[in-house]
Amino acid sequence: MKQLFSWCFNVPKYRLGKSVANKHFTTLLKSTQHQNQIDKLNKMKKEIFENRDHLKIKNLSVHGYIGDTPVERQLGQRFDISLWLYFDSNQCAQSDRLTDTIDYCSICADVRQYINAYESQCEMIEKACEDISKLLFKKYKILEGLKVTICKPNVIDVSFCNGIEFTISRIRENYQL
Repeated sequence: MKQLFSWCFNVPKYRLGKSVANKHFTTLLKSTQHQNQIDKLNKMKKEIFENRDHLKIKNLSVHGYIGDTPVERQLGQRFDISLWLYFDSNQCAQSDRLTDTIDYCSICADVRQYINAYESQCEMIEKACEDISKLLFKKYKILEGLKVTICKPNVIDVSFCNGIEFTISRIRENYQL
C-alpha cells in the first residue's frame, strides 16, 4: 500500500498533491480492507458449513435430457446427483420425529422430478445445479446451506474420461426467497 501511495504522489503524470493522494490512498485502503473483511467472512461461513451437521445423498441416479448436443437432448442420459444438505439437527435429535428434519425421500423425489421435467429447458449442468439449489431452499425452510454435484458418468463424444461433474456450494443468504 505504501508503494501505491508513493506512486500516486510521485509519478509525474499522476502528480496529485499530498491531500488528494492521501484521499485516494485512504479510499483504496478502505475498499481493500472492506474486501478483505468480506473474504474472511465468506471463508468463515464456508468453514462453519463444512463442519456443520449435514445429510449427504450420494449418487442419486436420474435420467434426464440436459446437454448441449442434439444427441444429449434427444436421447437423454444418466446423471448421478450428490447433495450435501446443511441444517440444524438438534430438534430432531431431541424429538426423534421426521417432521423436525429433512425428509431425504422427498428431496430425492423433488430432484428426480426436476431433472426429468427438464427436457427442453436446460442445456448446462451448471444451470441445473443452480436451479436445484433454488428449488430446495424454497421448499425446505430448515435448510441453511447445501452443495449440489451433478455428474455425467457417460459423456457423449468424450471417450477419454470417466465422467464430468460440476459442484456448487450455496447458503440460504444467496437467495431472496
